[in-house]
Amino acid sequence: MIKLLFAVIALIGAAMAAGMYFHFNAAILIFIILGFGIYAVGRIGGPQLPEDAASSWAGPGQGPYFKVYFRSKPDETCGGESPKEGDGFR
Repeated sequence: MIKLLFAVIALIGAAMAAGMYFHFNAAILIFIILGFGIYAVGRIGGPQLPEDAASSWAGPGQGPYFKVYFRSKPDETCGGESPKEGDGFR
């Protein structure tokens, strides 16, 4: 993904230099380059959620946002007892 970022930055710089050299407005060319960069990042895909990640809808009127809760596996190193139940905690 970093290579793509550097490629987009280099292409934008080249478009700006070409615009100054050939005396044309490079704004449309820059928007095309940025659009390609956004499209390519979307095609790459980002980090995926774990398979056992629970998600719930954030509520009405919040848009397409999700609250994601990452739950770790229970600690079973204490011999099967709950680590919350110690002496005097009942």
